[in-house]
Amino acid sequence: MFSQFDRLLQDSPHLGSCVKLFRSVPKTPAQRELFLVISGKLGNVEELAFLCPFRELPLAKSVSGIGPVKKLWFEIMAAWHLPTLAAYFDALPFVADLVFTISLYPEGYADSHEDLDIFSQALSKLRLKRLKTNGNACEILAPCLATRPPEAIQELRIEMADAHVEWRPVSCVMNTTRHSLKCLSITMTRQRWDEPTLPTLASIFNCPKLTHLILEANISNSKFIITLLPRIEAPQLQELHLEFGFANGGIRELSGLASLRDHLLDRCRTSRLREISIQIQAFVRPEEAWEKYKQAVVALFAPLHDHNNLQLELRYRDGFESAYYMYR
Repeated sequence: MFSQFDRLLQDSPHLGSCVKLFRSVPKTPAQRELFLVISGKLGNVEELAFLCPFRELPLAKSVSGIGPVKKLWFEIMAAWHLPTLAAYFDALPFVADLVFTISLYPEGYADSHEDLDIFSQALSKLRLKRLKTNGNACEILAPCLATRPPEAIQELRIEMADAHVEWRPVSCVMNTTRHSLKCLSITMTRQRWDEPTLPTLASIFNCPKLTHLILEANISNSKFIITLLPRIEAPQLQELHLEFGFANGGIRELSGLASLRDHLLDRCRTSRLREISIQIQAFVRPEEAWEKYKQAVVALFAPLHDHNNLQLELRYRDGFESAYYMYR
């Protein structure tokens, strides 16, 4: 693929200026060298992505002329790439949109590694408006952002799909960006909720500019949403999306949903909220239990319809059988 693209640019060099998005998955040292050659033939790239979870990154020495890169995407395996990432930040000063994920948990790295300060200094020079990351990368970002708080991040998306991620660094990243945030998205898909971390949610996240909030959790982490949502103070919030589920969806789960509903009905805290989307997946036995559960949940959330545009989606699954219901 790299060699074919290089030959194309040799035959038609004018095509290099047409490339706006360049995604690279270099698998060999030869391909990394060829990337350096190709990057010198471009010039208008606005989005540069490296999807290298198990490979070394190409050196950043020649990307300064690749174009006015505004979005930079790093999907890497481990934190030993930090010096290279810092070099990319220095070479691409106009990056405003950063995607940064790490597949391996960087245990002890944030506390002792000397490269962290180099990474932190380079990161602080970027005028980031959007940041998408994961739980493992938050272990690196948390001390960096705490030392040099960002001033202009408007959109923060965190995916907590990592097996060992803790809430503490994720909370720190949220806390250091909350003043400027307009959109916050947190997705917890694989990690099991750890009860000892619940006290750390006692803090309140005051987000004065937040207008869009997205919280998603899998079956084992629904308590995460119910616990976190009341602790996010967002007087300007306009749109809310919640997605979660219960392993044994039934009437006994309604107490947690009732507390969620009561929070959303507090007009002192949600006066500007206009759009609410709630998706609930329950593993229940059809059909009588499903009908009973569906009616109870709809009745529970129906009062929200008086002040908001409510969209409520319910799903159940039992083996290979499934059903879907929407209320709006």
